[in-house]
Amino acid sequence: MRICAIGAVCSVGMSTALTSTFCGLLLLSWFLSGSVLSGIRYSCTLLPGIALISFFVIIIMGCFYGSGAFEEKLDSLWSWRKLFYTLLLIPIFADSVWKNRFFKSFFVISIMGLLASFVSWVGWVDFQIDNTPGVVLQNWTTQAMIFAIATLLSYHFAIKSNTRFKLFIFLAGIAFIFNILFITPSRSGYIGLLVVLLTIGVFRFGLRKLPLILVSLFVVSLGAYFSSESMKEKLDLGWIQANALLKQEATTLNSNSFRLTAYQNSLEIIGQRPVFGFGTGGFSVVYADHVRTKYTDWRARPTSDPHNQYMLILVENGVIGLSVFIFFLISCFFSEQKKDEYFFIGVGILITWCLTSLFNSHFRTFPEGHLIGLFLGVILASDKSDTFLSFFRKKK
Repeated sequence: MRICAIGAVCSVGMSTALTSTFCGLLLLSWFLSGSVLSGIRYSCTLLPGIALISFFVIIIMGCFYGSGAFEEKLDSLWSWRKLFYTLLLIPIFADSVWKNRFFKSFFVISIMGLLASFVSWVGWVDFQIDNTPGVVLQNWTTQAMIFAIATLLSYHFAIKSNTRFKLFIFLAGIAFIFNILFITPSRSGYIGLLVVLLTIGVFRFGLRKLPLILVSLFVVSLGAYFSSESMKEKLDLGWIQANALLKQEATTLNSNSFRLTAYQNSLEIIGQRPVFGFGTGGFSVVYADHVRTKYTDWRARPTSDPHNQYMLILVENGVIGLSVFIFFLISCFFSEQKKDEYFFIGVGILITWCLTSLFNSHFRTFPEGHLIGLFLGVILASDKSDTFLSFFRKKK
């Protein structure tokens, strides 16, 4: 199971088919292990495990109401499977040796992707995705978020290394940062890098230095904005498109005008049934019905995802579903795990996903969903954690 998990997380940036194969082998190994129930029971002794199981119960119950087709309900339910891997990995990755193997394998693969990105960017190899030189892993969002995680791991391995590779690891981290800022044009990547640098700053200097860290990051961000043509162009274009829509001047469909239109209509839909929502898999039906009667131009285009994870949950599973999901996210920050370097790696990754999910559904999309599901399972596992249930037994 551990080997399959490592294979899956290393495959995310390269091949969806290979990732699915490793995840299938992970599930098969789980069934053949003879510890199906015992593993889940152990995960449920931890607060994040209890919260995640509760969320799964809610989205399963959501399949029994609403106007969505049966196939759409199953498709929506299936898209949440990435977080199920978290439950499977928590019981088996407590050993720090296997944690390091997981992180090192991902780091090595990320370096290989980084080298391929630079080779593509300078034109030595005619390979690129979305006609963007330097983008070689799935898409620019996935690539940037993989490199953001790798930046955090670079710091982790650099401070732990006492060998001649320490300088190489440090330079690799600088290269990841350079790639995100100057090569991979992804706003999610910029957010992820900012969170990673903030996490490193807090881990290195402590919360007392947080104001100074924030000021320093602000200055660095301004410098990056004015020195990186790709970053400036990406951010400026987003602002221009969003501003045009807000002023009712947008006449064409683009990623930003679509998002703002989807957010506005999703809020209107949420107001119709805020508590329980329209059922798991019901978003596409209710959204299509809503915009069909409201618009006659590109804004009437149907969609199955508003590109906001929290709005999607609100539409399908209401305030109850979103409350339990947020409780799961919060429980990860206050888990019983020892607050060591693994914990801070998890904090940086999870905050990144929480923020980027304001503009995407990164807990459900294939590459980003697998990344967060697998990383959380490894990071939340700990042989030194005081479980949630044992805590109450001691109190009693």
